[in-house]
Amino acid sequence: MMSTYNINWLTDKFENGEDLTYLYFWGHNNKDQQPAGKFCLSQWYEFPFTVGGIIYKTAEH
Repeated sequence: MMSTYNINWLTDKFENGEDLTYLYFWGHNNKDQQPAGKFCLSQWYEFPFTVGGIIYKTAEH
């Protein structure tokens, strides 16, 4: 069964004193030449996508 993550789920965990795990990341460079990593979560990570016929180089654009 897959968990549903939403604000209610998070609030319940916090209010019940459960340990929460955070993924800290900074930077958008793939320094170790990994196929994927936390660098992919950066809004500056270059992964072009198209919306309404316009190509955006990064989410920041």
